[in-house]
Amino acid sequence: MDSGIYIIRNTRNGKVYIGQSRRISNREYCHFHSLEKGKHHNKHLQRAYNTYGADAFTFEILEYCDIEHLDEREKYWIKQYDAVDKDHGYNNEYGGNVGKEVSESVREAKRGANNPNYGKKTSAETKAKMRQSTIGTNTNLTAEQVYQMKDELLGGMTEREASQKYGITIAAVGKIRTCKNWDWVHSDINEDLIFQKEDERLFTHQVIKMLDRQGLSRQEIAKQAMCNASTVARVLGKRSEYYRDSDKNKALQKKVVADFLAGIDRKEIQKKYGITDTKYVSLISEAYNKRREEHIAKAIELRKSGMMVKDIAKKLGYARTTISRWTISVK
Repeated sequence: MDSGIYIIRNTRNGKVYIGQSRRISNREYCHFHSLEKGKHHNKHLQRAYNTYGADAFTFEILEYCDIEHLDEREKYWIKQYDAVDKDHGYNNEYGGNVGKEVSESVREAKRGANNPNYGKKTSAETKAKMRQSTIGTNTNLTAEQVYQMKDELLGGMTEREASQKYGITIAAVGKIRTCKNWDWVHSDINEDLIFQKEDERLFTHQVIKMLDRQGLSRQEIAKQAMCNASTVARVLGKRSEYYRDSDKNKALQKKVVADFLAGIDRKEIQKKYGITDTKYVSLISEAYNKRREEHIAKAIELRKSGMMVKDIAKKLGYARTTISRWTISVK
């Protein structure tokens, strides 16, 4: 069993934060990683962490329990520790996900002049946008579909697979997974979905660092870690030597262009020099455009001489439609 209730305790002042998780084994790492980055969803806990530091906080598992009992047990422990009282804890709510009750301190912070929208009139257009945001920005989905999708994502379905199954963009799936849209549907697994995304990101970073220690190129690392080269560069905190050294970049470009003009396959060139698709295109773009202009001029010349389009295409190595487009003005 990996579902249960946990407590984060501030050993300096005794205050606590209590939460539930369907996968409690990795929750400690996710919480403290978010706190270290200054991006924890609980602002009270984040401020305390910033004040007291990592050494002041401990993580403990209060109990393991079945998933269907998580709400009940979370409410029990929050009440036991009086964790919604600002003098005792950092929780904003009394726990659970069905009929969730917000603490009085949170309500008070949003009343009257404390509310940032106090005294402001909301336009009809803004109200319409607010209504739309409460049901999710993609109206091609139903609440039942979102409910099912969240379960599938938590079960291991990739965002790309969800995108293809439900006919929406990967970006839209990402917003559902990070609970920016449709957060009210199946809200009991929202926190698990958010932390699952963080788990995957951190795992990718660990793989990148491991492959880097093995001496692999950025392109090889990106392929094995199933990410792009820019992610690899960002994680490793370094850029390719060709970005840092203009002379090396010029030397590389000369070699790549020579191979390109010699007719060597793009994939072979990329593998030979360990460069990405983007880098390859940037290096050969000038040579590519120059050669293309030369071939266009040659095609027009041959067409004017009476050569058939199909023969020009064969001679220059292009499709007939391309030659036709280039020579359309030739009478």
